[in-house]
Parts: sequence; C-alpha cells; structure tokens
Amino acid sequence: MVAARIQRTSVQVEVAADGKQLRFSASGKQMVFPGFHRAYVEGSDDPEAELENRENILPAMEVGDVLEPVEVIPQPHTTKPPARLTEATLVKRLEEAGVGRPSTYASIISTIQDRGYCFKNNNELVPTFTAFAVIDLLEKHFTELLDLQFTAKMEDELDEIADGKRDHVEHLREFYKGTPKHPGLVRRVETETPNIAFPAIKLGEDPDTHEPIVVRVGRFGTFVQRGEGGKGNTASLPDDILPADLTLEKAVDLIRIKSQGPRTVGTDPKSGRPVFLMAGRFGAYLEVQQTEEEAKSEEKPRRSSLPEDVPSPSQADLDILFSFPKLLGKNPDNGEDVFVHLGRYGAYVRCGKDTRNVGNWRAGAELTLDGAMALLRAPKVRRGKQVIVRVPLKEWTENVEKPIRVFDGKYGIYVTDGEINANLPRGADLASFTLEDAMALIRERAATARPKKGRRAAKKRSAPRAAKQAAARSGVRKVRGHKGDEPKAAGEA
Repeated sequence: MVAARIQRTSVQVEVAADGKQLRFSASGKQMVFPGFHRAYVEGSDDPEAELENRENILPAMEVGDVLEPVEVIPQPHTTKPPARLTEATLVKRLEEAGVGRPSTYASIISTIQDRGYCFKNNNELVPTFTAFAVIDLLEKHFTELLDLQFTAKMEDELDEIADGKRDHVEHLREFYKGTPKHPGLVRRVETETPNIAFPAIKLGEDPDTHEPIVVRVGRFGTFVQRGEGGKGNTASLPDDILPADLTLEKAVDLIRIKSQGPRTVGTDPKSGRPVFLMAGRFGAYLEVQQTEEEAKSEEKPRRSSLPEDVPSPSQADLDILFSFPKLLGKNPDNGEDVFVHLGRYGAYVRCGKDTRNVGNWRAGAELTLDGAMALLRAPKVRRGKQVIVRVPLKEWTENVEKPIRVFDGKYGIYVTDGEINANLPRGADLASFTLEDAMALIRERAATARPKKGRRAAKKRSAPRAAKQAAARSGVRKVRGHKGDEPKAAGEA
C-alpha cells in the first residue's frame, strides 16, 4: 500500500523574563496524504476517527509574531541516571564490542567480582572504588589497554594461536618485551612507574580548610583523605557504602569524627557510664564505656546503632536507643516472648525466628504488644514480594529433638519435623491428635520413603542409551578394533 505523507511543523517562542531569555517550543503534525492509514490503522476499528486523533495542527503563524499566552502550567522534570549493568546486559555489551567469547563470559564476570572491581547488589553489578582507581590509572598511563578495539584484536590473535597460524611464544615476547617499533608492556611499566601517582578519586574541597578531599584505596581498605593526609586527616570508609552514595559532606563528617576520637555524647541510662560516639566499618555507632574488669575479660561493650537522622545524639535520644532490645510481652498465639530490636536498617520485631520490619526507630520505641502482634500476623513482605507466613495448627517443641508442627497444606493437613512430611489420615480429629500420633506418622513415612536420586546420576545413566539411539539414526555403528579406530558406516567392509 502507498505510504502516508505527514507534514511536521515546529515553533519556538522566545520570552524575556527577569533578565533571562527563555525558549518554549511546540510541535504540530498534519496528515497531507493518509495513504494506507485510510484503510487500516493498527488497534482501531474506525480508521477515519483515528486519523483525526493523529493530527495536531498548529495555528497559522509568521516569524516575529507576538503571541498571547492562554495558560501556563509548570511541570517539573527530573532525569534518571542510566541503569547499572547486570550480568545479562554486560554480556550484551561484550558481544556488541566483540570482546570475549560465549565460553569466556562467565569467567569474565566472576573475575571482576573476585578481584573486587564490582559486587552484586540485588541483580545489579555495582562498581567499587577499586574499579574507579584502576580505570583512572589506566586511562592516564595505559590508554591503549582500555581500547575495545585492542581487546577485540587480541581475541583474534588468540584465535590464530589456537588455529596454529601464530606462534604463541613469539606473540607473548612481542607483547611483553616489545619490538623495535612498539615498546612492550615491561618497558612501558618501567617508563611510566615514576610518573604514576597513588590513585586518588577527588570528591571536592573541605568547606572549612579548602583542602582537597579524595578517596584512596590502600592495603587495608578504602579510606578518605584530606589534604596530604596524616593523623586526623584520614578515615576508613564503611564497607556497605556505595560509591554513588558517598558525598563530600559524608566524607568530611567521617574525617571529623575520626579526628576527634571517641567523643562523649551522654550517659548510659542503665549504668550511668559515659557513652562515646565511635566510627566503624559500618558507619557511626554509640558505645558504653567499659569497666577495667570488663575490658580485661574481653567482654564486648554495649553498643547501639546510630540512625542516620541523629547526627548529634542528645540524652533523650540515648535513653531511647539504649532501651533496645525491649521486651513487649508474650505472644498470645504461641506463648513466646516478643521483642523489638534496633538494627542497621531500623527497628524490627522478633518473636522466635519470625521477624517484621517496623521502620523508624522512634516508632519502634513507642510500639506496643498489640501493634507488634498486628505486624507478626500480617503477611511477610520481602523485596517487594509478599511472603505468606504459615502458622502451625499444632506445635510441640519440648521433649523432642526437632520441633514437630502440624500445617494445613495444599494437599491437606500434614505433620512435619522440618525434613519429613507425613499426611494425616482423612477424617482425623485434630483436637485429639497427640505428639505420639505425630511421631508415629513421621516414623512410618520415613520407613516407606524412597531415597532421592540426583538428576546428574540419571543423566549419566541415560547418556549411553542416547548415544546408541543417535548412532542408529545416523547409520553409524561401532566396530570392534584397536583403540582410536574410526567408526564405520553400516554396510561397509
């Protein structure tokens, strides 16, 4: 069918406001010749009506016309950073660049993780400061090694070595020792080493001292440094901080807390001893001063996480923070104790092995037993997905090696010890069902259960049969003879 012809128009309107020249734009579209759209428009039963909706005709205008605004609606617009690479998207990029082979993609991804260049956060590959430092060094001193064309060319040369078209010893000698025209890697390293500075990733300047704040990767981990470094000008970075989350303000705060040393911020409400503000691998935290006896016995001091919204804790904050863990009472469903704890990610409720997130630490301090039970009885949510928590119909935990529980499952009521499941007989009275009845069902089920066979063993056993079937279809049969004899086609002498 004949293609459609569409006329597109674009208008730019310039407005002077507050000493600035602003520019607004509008676009229009007119169907000059509908072509095949007259007969068919995808997703529409009425092509004529759809054609009218597709047009956006601007009024007649000339260059220099003064326009009157009818309505002005401000709409904020924020851009999103590009998504991080996943294993799948990284493989796609490697394929597009001609780097690697399908057989090497898995080893490439595992190598960059094993060497600390990135780590997996959910499904994303997050680069580390080590990766930024290495890339910065290579970009400044060994640019050709980062060129994708160089890598793709090396892949082709390695293929030639595998095919016997290139001598591998001579190839390695040229790469490392060089040729009269091109210096090798050894000579480049010897030449560039005096000019290579210790890798540093600049974050900005300290607003008070105007000294540069940089991130460095050392022997004992990543740290931030102010100016030339030295005592009081460095601080270790927490292990869980992402490079994208480290701001200049956070770096300055880490150096300030580390340079000040343990700072007294109040007293412990239970013991009356001083509470210090400390800096550790996972950020700032609070610690109660130990006695000499506790320090000699190597007993761990009492500590509390410091929430992000409390940069300078007061005594009122300490009274709340050191009240965790707090016993709320007994769970009326199973009689176990219900506690509210404070963790790295906020307050949470715990009853046995069951936990629920509370959120803000202040909300956790005000939580009651009724509120905790409402959280525990609600379905558990994990990573945006709802996880249904099953409540046992009956449970025995005393005088048994493993807890024995009765659940209502997909195929009826069953009893389990965590490893073996046994269905209850139809019509069984659950009210009179005892621990002895449960143990008898589990023993009977264990005696009649078949051992599980691994898939790998099954595949190995079926492989010879599959080979024979394939040989029969291809007309090739195995002939007795010496080891290494070629198989002969059926019917050959």
